[in-house]
Amino acid sequence: MNYKSMVKTAVSMGKSNEVMWQSVEYFNDMLERLEEKDPDEYWRIMRKQSELMFGRHYTEEFAKHDVSKMVYKDRDGKTKRGEHWTVEEVVEACEGDSFDRSITDYDKYVACNIIYTDLCNVLTDEKILEVALTFFFKDEDWGSPTKVWDYFSAKY
Repeated sequence: MNYKSMVKTAVSMGKSNEVMWQSVEYFNDMLERLEEKDPDEYWRIMRKQSELMFGRHYTEEFAKHDVSKMVYKDRDGKTKRGEHWTVEEVVEACEGDSFDRSITDYDKYVACNIIYTDLCNVLTDEKILEVALTFFFKDEDWGSPTKVWDYFSAKY
């Protein structure tokens, strides 16, 4: 027996939404305990669930989590963690650019901060923004507007 077969049986027996939500609540509690014991595994599970529910685009929660994990040396050689630009700063910097309508502001936020962490020592902020938006959102041979999610997911 496994969980999937239990759910299939419950559905075929016409179990109520209330029962199914109780099951979700139980697994949520288990996942919260897992987050404490093994946060990497927790976020791998949640990433897959987010993909299933929302597609391969960033939500606020995932964007903040992934950006918080970024570690880099800034232009002064100091080790930094997390965002260089806020969501609002990135949205403002992208004003006037056209994007696939599925691309979220959080996709742009993660993309710009990824490229900043990699290239802040060799490019200006303006050039970093240009490179980030081109690399992640104007790459015609990638074939999908999900490149930033796919790129970061490859690491985790």
